This record gives sequence, structure tokens and C-alpha cells, in this order.
Amino acid sequence: MAEIRRVFISGDPVAHPIKIRTNTGQQIRGIVDVPRPNELHPGKTRGFAAALDTELGDDFREVRLGTEPIYIPGMLDRHPDIGELVRSINFDRILTLAPYIPADIAMTNSRRVIDTNEYTKAVTDRKGGQHREINMPGVERQLAEGATLILNRMDQVDPAALVIARSMEEWLREPNHTHVNSYTNGANAENKGGFGMHWDGQDAFIVQLKGKKHWSVHRPNRGHPIVPDVEYNPEYETVPAWEGVLQASDVLYVPRGWWHRVEGVDEESQHLTVSVKRRRGDNYQSWLADKVKNEEVFRLDLPRFGSRDQIRAHQAELSELLQERMRTSWGIEAYFEESEAITTARRSVSYSWADVERSTSEKYLQTEIVTRTLLQPRVFLHNDTATVLGAGKVLRFDPIAMSVLSRVLEGDGTTIADVLEVAGDRLVDAQVREVLGVLYEHELIGFPM
Repeated sequence: MAEIRRVFISGDPVAHPIKIRTNTGQQIRGIVDVPRPNELHPGKTRGFAAALDTELGDDFREVRLGTEPIYIPGMLDRHPDIGELVRSINFDRILTLAPYIPADIAMTNSRRVIDTNEYTKAVTDRKGGQHREINMPGVERQLAEGATLILNRMDQVDPAALVIARSMEEWLREPNHTHVNSYTNGANAENKGGFGMHWDGQDAFIVQLKGKKHWSVHRPNRGHPIVPDVEYNPEYETVPAWEGVLQASDVLYVPRGWWHRVEGVDEESQHLTVSVKRRRGDNYQSWLADKVKNEEVFRLDLPRFGSRDQIRAHQAELSELLQERMRTSWGIEAYFEESEAITTARRSVSYSWADVERSTSEKYLQTEIVTRTLLQPRVFLHNDTATVLGAGKVLRFDPIAMSVLSRVLEGDGTTIADVLEVAGDRLVDAQVREVLGVLYEHELIGFPM
């Protein structure tokens, strides 16, 4: 029997910092320079983010993002599949099974943080170690008195919240900067469980699940503030840019830095906040600060005791080199691409490739393939290899695998039967299995349960 030609060539972690330039063909620390595409990838749009994209319109990301609050009444009703996803978040399971972490679970009342002893209890394990667990009677008692229960970063413990967070990260191209939090308050008429006037250091998409909440949103008194830039200013209570009552199924977008006040309206209420921390100019500056360490002139000691002309000449040399690099290889697009290339995937549950291969022929062919990377991998031909860049990896294949790689990595919902159809006469089944096995091993794809 003739030996099957192998199609996988090599796999390497992405070097940090990887150098991404417009030219091609250089080898940098064993990692190939990646040719930049004509346009940055716009990002996937699916699930929760797809519903927002439909409601907010084509110009939202390019024009309106970060500029104004936007109210979307009844969004979950118009997208029942998304409503079902959002409402499937299992709050009871999070409270009873997730470990108590003070940063992730808190309760407030009348703008006061409630002592954790009021709703948690000390537990001694079998080895004598102590930790704290949620005390549900204590939680229920506080809610009955009008307190607010805050669950932060639910995307780390709940599958539905994870799906929501991933869809937002893909849509807005912000890896590892999205979290799903919830706020639940009781119905005490004297204590509405609200928060005083404040602003947040990230964009927020508010999803009202139950009951109602009154929102008052006000313009920032400093453009695009960064925590802890701006203190409370009473005058921003008087002229709201948007004010209204969110009811179940409504969504409200609040940009970073906009003042807002939130209060219950004498009934039990619950909302999600999907927070997205977008990269700023100071993040780009930090990336540049790391880059300049590779240039000798930036590693030189500053001429503290030089003449004024010497100091100015040194400054000019630094400035000219930095500007030249920013025009060529250190631009903002390179920053986006590099930071996304080294981002690893969030964990997700999948059948193993061994399980898929052992399945019956019919089940094998109908097995769905999904990408497990946080952001969509890039697939391109480079130096006569089919190259995959994603989740912190550079994988190289024989160019005959290009069509299969593109089909597998550029669209979820593909089945193995679809991949074999695309492979046609170029790849035999054993070679397709090799490609899928390698992509699974390097955590770029999975097979959802």
C-alpha cells in the first residue's frame, strides 16, 4: 500500500512580540513574518452579537460606538432564540456551586456594601481547611429588604454567559475583555436597591431580564475618562441625555464614561450587564513601549548631563525612529493584529477527536466542527505553505490543504461531510483526518456536545 502523503508541516507558538510587516519572506526568531491583509477582519457576527448588530444598524461599530446611549425596546422578544439563551443562565447553580470569590459575588443596600457575613457562611472541609460559601437564606433575607445581589464574571462559570461573552468579543474584536454580570434586587418600597450616580470604565450593554428598572444616563464631564479620572459632579444629575424605564426584554447601550443612576421601581428586578473594555490609545502606547526595547537607541541612557544641543539631538533621534516605525511596522493595525494573534481561546466543552474518529460512519460524517479560538483564525498562503494563525499558534500545512483549512476555520456549523466535499480529489480521507486532528490538538477547533 502506498504511503499517505502527510500534509502537516510544523506548529510553533507565536513569538511575543511577533513582528507583523507589510513585506513578506523574513524569518524572525523562527516565526514567519505574517503578511497583513488588505483590510482588518471585521469579526464574526453571531448569536447575541448578531441580534445587536441587526438592531443597532450597519453604522454602529464605525460611527456610533462610544458616542451615545442607545435604547433598544423589546429586543429579546424580536429575537426569541437569543431571549432563550439569555434566560438559560442558571443563577441558582452559580450561587450554590460556584466558589465564593469576593470580587465576583457581592450585595449592596442603600449604596452600602453589605458585610459578607450577612450572606455567606464559613465551611470546614475534610482536611480542616476553611472557606466561605453562599448562605442562601441570608441572600434571600437581604433581597427581601431591598438589597441588590451582584454576580460578576458569570461567563467564567456559566455556559450560556460564556456564549454571550464570546459572541461580543468576536463582534467587537476585543479578546479577553468582555464579561457578563448580573444585578438582582428585591421589591422593598423604601429601599430600591439602586446605585448612586456613577460611571463605568467600559462600555455596557444592559439586558433587562425581569421586572423594571429606572435609568438616567448623563453626558461625561470629561471626554473618554479612564478610571479613576473623574469624581462625582452633582450637576450631571439634572440634564439626562436619556432617561426611561427598562422593562423585561429591553436593551440599553451605555458608553464608557457616561454618568448613570439605576433604581428599582418597587418590584423584583434583574438585569445583565455585558461589559466590553475596548483598547485605548494608552494601551497602544504601552505596546509601543515594549517594542522600542528592541532598538538600541531607546536602550541608551539619556544624556542627563549633556548640553542642550546634545539633549535635543538625542530626542530628535528617538522621535524620528519612533515615527518611522509607526508609519511602517508599528502602526495601530499591527498592534491590533499582534494582540489578537497571541490571544488564546476560552475553554469550551468538546468531544475529543478520538471519540469522533471512533464514532459510526454516519455520525462521523455529520459531526459538527466549531472554532474554539477567541477570535477567528487567519488562513493564508505564504512561502508555499498554507499557514494558520490563531490562538497564539502558527501552524503550517502543505498548500493542498488550503481549501479544507479555509472551510473548517472560516465558518462554524461545518460538518465533516462538508469538509470532505470541499477536499474533493485533492485530499483523501486520511489526510482530512490528519488536518482535523492537528487543529483539534492545537485547540483551534472542537466538536460540540
